[in-house]
Amino acid sequence: MLVFGSTLILLLLDGAACQSAEWAACNSGPCQCDEAFRRVTCQFISLSGITALQTFPSNTFLLILNSNGIESINEGFFASNNLGGLRELELIDNPLRAISQSSFSGLPSLTFLTIEGSLLTSLPDDLLFQVRGLTGLDLKRNELLQSVPDSILIGLDTFRRFRLQNSKLVTEIPQRLFLTVAYTLEDAYFVGNGLTSDGIPTDVFHGAPVLQYIYFINENGISDIRSSWFQNLPFVREVFFINCNSLQTIQPGAFDGLSPGALLDLSGNDLSDEGIPDDLFVNIAPVHAYLACNPRLTEFPAACEVGNGVTCAITGNCF
Repeated sequence: MLVFGSTLILLLLDGAACQSAEWAACNSGPCQCDEAFRRVTCQFISLSGITALQTFPSNTFLLILNSNGIESINEGFFASNNLGGLRELELIDNPLRAISQSSFSGLPSLTFLTIEGSLLTSLPDDLLFQVRGLTGLDLKRNELLQSVPDSILIGLDTFRRFRLQNSKLVTEIPQRLFLTVAYTLEDAYFVGNGLTSDGIPTDVFHGAPVLQYIYFINENGISDIRSSWFQNLPFVREVFFINCNSLQTIQPGAFDGLSPGALLDLSGNDLSDEGIPDDLFVNIAPVHAYLACNPRLTEFPAACEVGNGVTCAITGNCF
């Protein structure tokens, strides 16, 4: 037992010794510092308190600012706090009311930005002008946000992932939102917003050649899937329309812009045999369509009986 205890103490001391000086200094402040993941989490402390009491390692990868009472971010905050190499930033549950491109000055290496639980009602067109290397944007649970600017992604030459979640006042996707990032976009994720069928524009993804994943989940304002939305999308692997309670109709040819082999998850909606065209899947076979939890769909629709690589499931677990 004594040997085991001594060994444990030595291991703990060795681990402490292996911690770099920068991360040891980080741990002396009010934020939580994890050198293994190069992550710093600052919760329930103001920006002025962070500036006064916290030091950040130069190789910090992820910074989480959670419940800090932040209403705005002054220009130079990140640069003056040794965060110029930051790759990911999460702003969570802060009463942000104003934000601008200068808020993110000094972050030339930033690749992913999350803004969650803010009080923002709008976003500036040029918000991301100073983070040109951004590859992903997650706008989540911003309940007062009314729209997304159509030019917000301009200049982001390596942008790949867009997520808009739980923003009930956002009813439409701007026509040009993905125009300038179409050649790099890989996934688009819309969950629990106020989107309507009229609010999704023609050729919404502008023929994005490497787009793989399209998700519309809990979008209860979508009543029909239109044939004009998905054009020339050769690489798409998954299209989800899940738990969209008002979804009753799919227009003929709605998925003809996809290549064969895609997975279509259409579960948890209000689809019926009458709302699914008989030849819906013919031009994208082989294809598998998951149609569980559509209460009015009690047997395979005619669209699933055409053979030629078309398979369907109408029972199973819902999302």
